Amino acid sequence: QDLTQTYCSYRSMALIAEINAESVSEAIHGPETTIVFTTATWKKKSKQLLSDVMSASFDDNVRIVAIPVDEDGMDELALSLGLHDIPTVRIYGAGGRLISSLSPENASIDSIHAMLKSPPLPSCCQEVPDDDVYKLVSSSYASTLQGTASCCVSVDSTLNGYSAEDLKTVETANLGLGCGNPLLFADLKEGETVVDLGSGAGIDCFLAGTKVGSTGRVIGIDMTPEMVYKARQNAKENNHTNVSFRLGEIEYLPLADNSADVVISNCVINLSPDKQQVFRDMFRVLRPGGRLAICDVIKRENMILPESLRTAQALAC
Repeated sequence: QDLTQTYCSYRSMALIAEINAESVSEAIHGPETTIVFTTATWKKKSKQLLSDVMSASFDDNVRIVAIPVDEDGMDELALSLGLHDIPTVRIYGAGGRLISSLSPENASIDSIHAMLKSPPLPSCCQEVPDDDVYKLVSSSYASTLQGTASCCVSVDSTLNGYSAEDLKTVETANLGLGCGNPLLFADLKEGETVVDLGSGAGIDCFLAGTKVGSTGRVIGIDMTPEMVYKARQNAKENNHTNVSFRLGEIEYLPLADNSADVVISNCVINLSPDKQQVFRDMFRVLRPGGRLAICDVIKRENMILPESLRTAQALAC
């Protein structure tokens, strides 16, 4: 029996003719509650979860989408949704609002039923330990990209120093999540290698790419899989051949020593819980005489933040 057919249409509540980016997005953003999870024939726990889900009883307004990552193209689809482990579960409410995520350790039919019965509060309202800052930031930005619930707010990029002409050329990469335009003072030259910390959907990378030309290159680094996937899509669709994107953390850049002429960043370093390590690694990858161009937010020495803004949640965006 064809595995894909079993995965995507085991009963009426989960009827999807074919699993692809469009059909899964339509299911997630529909009026029903949608459970999306990864599975693979070689992963025992995921096979058990698939079996349990297929035999479980759900309300009529629940849809199930299982993504078989061991089939062609499905691993890339899973990555675009932030499902980079097996099995990982995401539960979406009506309109694509992310209700909950379950890691492989917690992915079970009992956990799914529990989340459906009593969904947790949105991430901005939860108490989050300091060591979960990375997960919180990544989740917040993924939700922003997907148009689901998030505490991150987009702003008009012309207020941050981008021209209307520039924004037209990078429309799909402009999420309005920056706080300035580092390219205004980066003084980029043809042939240079530029690294963007926290590159998002790629707006600054693509604009930098036009400045360094075909003999230069731009490398975007982002720790959110959904952002890297979106940026790579944008690069491919708009033929930005001198721009590439890598999944990684800005504290430990996936780059060689002395490999960059310029490091840029736009409102990202403030999100790191270890800013000193960010700067140490920036200087590691910069060549002698290299430059930094950073736009960010800072807290003045005598400034008192309200209690509500001192949490990881409030600072995650």
